[in-house]
Amino acid sequence: ARPARRSRADAFLAQLQASPFYRGQLVYVHETRPAAAQPQPPPSGLCPAVTGLLRHAGIESLFSHQAAAVEQLLSRGHVMLATPTASGKSLAYNLPVLHAAATQPEARAMYIFPTKALAHDQLRALRSLASQGVGPLFG
Repeated sequence: ARPARRSRADAFLAQLQASPFYRGQLVYVHETRPAAAQPQPPPSGLCPAVTGLLRHAGIESLFSHQAAAVEQLLSRGHVMLATPTASGKSLAYNLPVLHAAATQPEARAMYIFPTKALAHDQLRALRSLASQGVGPLFG
């Protein structure tokens, strides 16, 4: 039998675990097997303005990881998403930010991206989503 091929993620994790600096800091590792998409309705805790944006953008459902992240963030929890490119991470954090902006005039959000190009792409996507709909998002 051929030995299983280690992925780059496995090699990186092994390197972290072997590093004296990180030893003892990784307390839990969970690997999830690939699975078919599981569409879910947007969380009921989102304000009508944001659910209206989704509707006008043609977004009827969220992926399960998006819905779970939004629910956690709406309840003031913490979330870390590690998914492939174009898997919906941006929507998972933009929806709670838009919800906060629409429901709490004093709310602020800080976005930090590793490159200027990514920052511009994300800003363009956020502006596009926020401009959907028939009425203003922000009172």
